[in-house]
This record gives sequence, C-alpha cells and structure tokens, in this order.
Amino acid sequence: MNIELVIIIAAGVGIFMFFLGWVVSTKIGQGKVANAEKLAEKIVSEAEKEAAALKNQKILEAKDEWYKQKQIFEKDTYHQR
Repeated sequence: MNIELVIIIAAGVGIFMFFLGWVVSTKIGQGKVANAEKLAEKIVSEAEKEAAALKNQKILEAKDEWYKQKQIFEKDTYHQR
C-alpha cells in the first residue's frame, strides 16, 4: 500500500470520528436539556397547585373569621336593644 493512501484514509476516518462524536455529544446535550425542561415544568406545576391550595385555605380562614366577627357583632347588637 501506498503511504499517501494510508494517510488519506486515516485523515478521513479521523474527520468522520470527529463529526460522529460531535453529533453524539449534541444529542446527549439535547436530551439533558429536554429532561431539565420537563423537570422545570413539573416543579412549576406543583408550585401552582400548592399556591392555589394555600390561597383557597386562606380564603376559607378569612371567611370563617368574618363569620365569627359577624356573630359577635349580631350578638352585641341584639343585647343592646
């Protein structure tokens, strides 16, 4: 075999392996980004659910307190008559 042919083949294989590695690395990186995006969406969704539950709880507590104060007011005004 000719030394020039071996050098050309080796260079071609080297270039091919470089691009193959680059493609594989890119695909792995895209997979990690996709996983991170899914995790972020899950965290945001859970936080929104938790915030809605807390909001509803606080609204219920406020209504309960309002009702208690209303009862006290009505009791006081009834006794003043």
